[in-house]
Amino acid sequence: METEINLRKKLTGCYAEILKPPVNKGSNTVVVKMDYLLQSFNFDSNEEILTLYSWNYFDWQDDRLSWKPEDYKDIKTTQVSSFDIWSPGLKLINTADADDFDFFYTKCRLNSTGHVRCVIRAEHKVFCTSDLTNWPYDTKSCTLKFDQWRPQETKVFFSLSHIKFVMQAYQNAGWMVAREKVFKNLTTGIQSAVKFEFERLSEGLEAIIVVPAFVISVLTVTALLLDYRNITRLGMVFMTVISHFLFSNVVADNLPKHSATTPVILSFISCSTVVTVICFVLSFCFRYLGKKKTQPSPWIISYNDFVLDGYGKYGVFTKWEVVEQDLKVKPNVEWVNFISIVNSVCLFLVIITYIYSFSAFIPKKPVFTFVFDIA
Repeated sequence: METEINLRKKLTGCYAEILKPPVNKGSNTVVVKMDYLLQSFNFDSNEEILTLYSWNYFDWQDDRLSWKPEDYKDIKTTQVSSFDIWSPGLKLINTADADDFDFFYTKCRLNSTGHVRCVIRAEHKVFCTSDLTNWPYDTKSCTLKFDQWRPQETKVFFSLSHIKFVMQAYQNAGWMVAREKVFKNLTTGIQSAVKFEFERLSEGLEAIIVVPAFVISVLTVTALLLDYRNITRLGMVFMTVISHFLFSNVVADNLPKHSATTPVILSFISCSTVVTVICFVLSFCFRYLGKKKTQPSPWIISYNDFVLDGYGKYGVFTKWEVVEQDLKVKPNVEWVNFISIVNSVCLFLVIITYIYSFSAFIPKKPVFTFVFDIA
């Protein structure tokens, strides 16, 4: 024990000199190898600020801290305080924490060759940008920009190659790290940057956002297949219109508010609402026209004959029969045929509209290929 105490006194004896950056073999550049081991992460309540909890490993060479083991009873390693030797100051430039403190205190391990390793537990906070285009399958991009704490005659270069993760540290209750990338040798003021891409774990939101979008679409199409004379059709379309507004409220309650992008699901809701309202108006008009006893316009009769006497009759999916008591009323027959044709055209256009809406406005899961380096 006494020998190790003497060794430490020898290593830290010239305190003023030892606090200066090392100059190894005449080089004015100190290369500090850095390993970033992510333990966990979380977002604040507004999902704007990312907090990362990690272990940071710093390794560098300082020839002033070397010794001959045989002179100290074959001691090859020892520990000293980071305040008793020169240690690199790593600064997070774009921190979101007003109380961020760049100095650290920890125990450092010295090797007889002059190799130094310090390990600190760090907490970094940064602002993130959100892409809500495919919400609830939205993503976040968060970048940590690092540089040395203060300019010195000796240049300190932090060599950070990649990020490591503690088991299960790549995800929390609501988000998962989908991609990480390290940038090095950047512009003045930024030595290296770490960019994280996060993907929302959206199983819960998928059940209350994406699935209902398909359900209300099916309800709208199904209503057009019902007999226009049946009050059930009008009630079903009206219920679907109300469902759109209730669905909009659910989306508004769960939709994040801080993003420059607009979720495509909102465009789908708008399009589907317009389609359903049109179907409701047409259903109401069909009931009115079906009760008319007056002679329809000549162009309506000609239109009916053109469609039903040609190949167009194969496209009339909803051909309704005239009730027995109205068979003797020619105008009623023409009105029923006209309603059948218009309803079939409407059904076709609604299906085409929803097919387009599904392809353009239904959120799509992002595709990431990422291999995690688990520590």
